[in-house]
Amino acid sequence: MNLLFLKEYIGIIITALIGSIGTLFAFFTGKKKRESNANIEIGKAYMQLAEQAKESIRSMRDEVSEIKEENIKQRSDMRLLQKEIGKLHSENIRLQRMLNNIEKENKILKLKLNK
Repeated sequence: MNLLFLKEYIGIIITALIGSIGTLFAFFTGKKKRESNANIEIGKAYMQLAEQAKESIRSMRDEVSEIKEENIKQRSDMRLLQKEIGKLHSENIRLQRMLNNIEKENKILKLKLNK
């Protein structure tokens, strides 16, 4: 009876086995494909992030370079201003001395005038 059963249903049994094996194969192949696609997406995201980081670094470098140039210009301007302040300070001292001399002369002249 078992042989007769096998002969009658061998096509159905083989179809069921092939279908089951095909389904399992498709499942595991699809899983690997999904994992592969996920790895590709991770790689794309990494590349995009790396490119954004490079752009940010370039932008910061440019900004730092501009700040350095501005700093150099401001230092130069500051040195010129310090020299100018020094000159003005010397001129102020000279004028203060002149004023003191004029005030002394004025006192002398007032004394002479009052006598």
